[in-house]
Amino acid sequence: MTQSQVHILVVDDERNIRNNLGMVLEAEGYKIDTASNGNDALLRFKEGRYDMVFIDIQMPKMDGLELLRYVRGLRRKIPVVMLTAYGTVSRAVVLHGSGGEPYVCASA
Repeated sequence: MTQSQVHILVVDDERNIRNNLGMVLEAEGYKIDTASNGNDALLRFKEGRYDMVFIDIQMPKMDGLELLRYVRGLRRKIPVVMLTAYGTVSRAVVLHGSGGEPYVCASA
């Protein structure tokens, strides 16, 4: 699969992070869709065929961990990278307990 065939969903309520990450990934040749909250992301995920998902942990309406559970229920093996502006050891432990997802500390 070439990069142009890889379809990635970027989910973050912070517009700057969502747009910047999307632009970087598009510049690398990936096809990108974005969502600003967990509810919208879940709708997009159910409608589209994604190869990878980036999910912000702290969002309104549905947080990233809840979205992760739904995504895993629909497609267990899809690669997921969790994003957070609040990277702590306790946060990493929670993520590890949720399936060992890698996470990236991001700032607006």
